[in-house]
Amino acid sequence: MLETFDGAVVVVTGGASGIGRGIALEAARRGALVAVADVHDERLAATAAELEALGGEVLAVHCDVTSDAEVDALRDAVIERFGHVDLLCNNAGVPVLGPVERVDMADWQWILDVNVLGIVRGVRAFVPAMLERGKGHVLNTASVAGIWAYSWDAAPYITSKFAAYGLSEAMARRLHPHGVGVSVLCPGLVTTNLGENVRVSGVPAEQA
Repeated sequence: MLETFDGAVVVVTGGASGIGRGIALEAARRGALVAVADVHDERLAATAAELEALGGEVLAVHCDVTSDAEVDALRDAVIERFGHVDLLCNNAGVPVLGPVERVDMADWQWILDVNVLGIVRGVRAFVPAMLERGKGHVLNTASVAGIWAYSWDAAPYITSKFAAYGLSEAMARRLHPHGVGVSVLCPGLVTTNLGENVRVSGVPAEQA
């Protein structure tokens, strides 16, 4: 992915908890300069404090990946502070559960806006400069749900993660010849706070 993390600039969205926090902390332990972004300000501050305790340079930015302006502002803040980006981790994600024929359209739009278009916004914001430098790497967090439709009641989540996986493959074909690497992370069950944000859609309240 990178020749070394020592001195590398790493950006992590959804970086204040779960897998994103783990990536950010490990990158810092290996000597990276870390920009961590999230919508949860309290957790963001706590994670930034943990990163600073490891002795590296840290930038914490409130960023909602459903907002073009906020993702672009994240990029601008990172470039102003560190000058470039070596590794972009598009990690922010949310879950929606429910019977596929009854999930509300608003919930479909929400999960795809975060889990798929959140990656697209990150790519549009950060990859052009990587291409100009002829180096860099993008890591997209998908899921085992991106390669295995494991449950009928998680169709929106599965759909979003299959999209993240396919997008990553297509990105690799585009970017690898120009010196920019692409990886896709497909973890199984991990203990995170993802369940705090879950939306159960299309199910009567007494059954939810």
